[in-house]
Amino acid sequence: MSSIVAVSSLIFGKQIVVQTISSTSSSIISTIKTISDNYDNETKELFNRLDIKFKLEIITKYIESIEFNKHLDNKSIDLCVEYIKEILIMIENEVNTLEKEIEIYKNRWVKNLSSGSFKTQFTNIESHVNILEQRFNILIKILKN
Repeated sequence: MSSIVAVSSLIFGKQIVVQTISSTSSSIISTIKTISDNYDNETKELFNRLDIKFKLEIITKYIESIEFNKHLDNKSIDLCVEYIKEILIMIENEVNTLEKEIEIYKNRWVKNLSSGSFKTQFTNIESHVNILEQRFNILIKILKN
């Protein structure tokens, strides 16, 4: 009986991680759409170049399709999914920071900043998306074995 409870709690915990990944991805996609619709072409170009919406949707759907009950003993899968969740949260934080910075910029009387002022957020988002890709590739390799 206790092993059934333990297995159930493991699967339930993994489902919470999957739900977090899904909701974080949705939040990022929504925020980048808002930014793209309300700012200049540079943000659109960044998001298009990174192909972030596509990557987030594919990664989320792939992780949602993993049958965790078949991989209960594989700690590598658990770690990959956990680290994917963490980098998604970092991307979400950067995108939210970018959105706030753009709002501050748009509300200034004197707009002495250029879009180059957001270079830190652009660089961080690009770096985090690259890390996300690498982690996702590792997850796929582990699941193929």
